[in-house]
Amino acid sequence: MRALVAAFKDWAEERGVAVPGSAWQYVYAERAWADEINAVAASQGLKPVGSRRSGSTTDDPVQARLDRMGREAKAQAEGHAQSKVRLAHLERELAEQKAENARLRERFAFMQRTGMVLRVGDDAEC
Repeated sequence: MRALVAAFKDWAEERGVAVPGSAWQYVYAERAWADEINAVAASQGLKPVGSRRSGSTTDDPVQARLDRMGREAKAQAEGHAQSKVRLAHLERELAEQKAENARLRERFAFMQRTGMVLRVGDDAEC
């Protein structure tokens, strides 16, 4: 392949055309070069030049893998969002429990100091 690109650059220089390093596309556009590339591709079991223009833009296994990875990323993002919601819920529950414990400790301390039971409207057990 490198020899083909070098030959392509020589071919372009003979015609007075400067070829940038990213000129691979021009190698494939030239029919004579494309035929040589297709011969090498066929021997390696690859698709010929231009075969992807008419059909899909990617191979089926590649597209299947991309689809699977997209679904996995979406599932992970949804799981992350659910975890954040659950964490916020647990933090709120913890804060409520701590506040309730503080209220109950205060009532217990009052009962120990005075010997009287303090009735409050926030206690559901009474």
